[in-house]
Amino acid sequence: MKHGNNRKTRIMKLTMIVVAAAVAVTLVALGVKLAGTLVTPDGENELTGKLTVFHAGSLSVPFKEISAEFKKLHPKVTIQLEAGGSRTCARKISDLNRSCDVM
Repeated sequence: MKHGNNRKTRIMKLTMIVVAAAVAVTLVALGVKLAGTLVTPDGENELTGKLTVFHAGSLSVPFKEISAEFKKLHPKVTIQLEAGGSRTCARKISDLNRSCDVM
């Protein structure tokens, strides 16, 4: 039984790392537009605005942790997390014409 718990813990940690890396790459390396403020890799512009994330319900805890750390670095950014299944998240975009920065 203990072996299975270790594996689940490793998988969860790996998932958190992958999610954090994806968000970091999206926001910093590629540059994204947040409420009209362009985020540049050289850090010339202060991050402001709203960041909307549609994510899997199973990632609620990791995204809350990542969001808290991100807010420490960028307090002027409002982060809106919305959990749901992949189809629900996709339908928010396709059927309800909602926009998000990260899905």
